[in-house]
Amino acid sequence: MKFKFKPGDKVYSKKYGKGFCHQVDEQDKDFTYDFHFKDGTIIWMSHYDGERYVKFRRQKNAETANA
Repeated sequence: MKFKFKPGDKVYSKKYGKGFCHQVDEQDKDFTYDFHFKDGTIIWMSHYDGERYVKFRRQKNAETANA
């Protein structure tokens, strides 16, 4: 199975806001992703829900940010 997120990835959810992927359990498809959000929410999501409802946060390109 291919995983969208890996530990340390910065993520965004409409419901919870900004956060990061804390842990990925490759053996458990019901509780695959452990996300920690800035509002204090810590949630385990299934593989399907994690990849459907959570997106990568947009990163500023270092070269354009300093230009």
